[in-house]
Amino acid sequence: MSDVSDRASSDPAGAGDSASAVALALAVMALGAFVAFDTFTGLTGPGYAQVGPGVFPLIVGAALLLAGLGLLVHSMRGQWRVAWVERDPSADASSAPLRNSVLVAAALTLNVMLFEPLGFIAASAVLFACVSAAFGSRRFVLDALLGIAFAAAIYFVFVHGLGLHLPAGDLWEGVPWRR
Repeated sequence: MSDVSDRASSDPAGAGDSASAVALALAVMALGAFVAFDTFTGLTGPGYAQVGPGVFPLIVGAALLLAGLGLLVHSMRGQWRVAWVERDPSADASSAPLRNSVLVAAALTLNVMLFEPLGFIAASAVLFACVSAAFGSRRFVLDALLGIAFAAAIYFVFVHGLGLHLPAGDLWEGVPWRR
């Protein structure tokens, strides 16, 4: 295993890595500034509670700003560099990243389409299994069972614990545990 900082110090092309790290740090800071600005200008309004809808986005914006600042300091000192993965141009370009992205997009679309007829639990289990496959899992039955278990736990917490409504689905009409 090679250390990126060792390679950068001996490689004259390391300056590009430093510029990439600075650019990435500035992008994280810009995202944090955008979130904080949008929170100040859009979400806050007259409210009755001390903790309103703008508190958590403000915390996220501040955390992004601090993380970006930390990355910027480390990249300027040369302690953090962006390591780019280079592919052999003569080798076949793998379509796995595109296939995985399409699988996740299809899983999200399928989740929306299955939400009403099958309900939250079944639609979320399908989503879980498809995203697990996109991340490389080949244990489809186990992934589906884990998806059902996680979705059922979330369903019961939201519906019975918090009193929120999640659709059980038309398929489950008349089931006693349905609220």
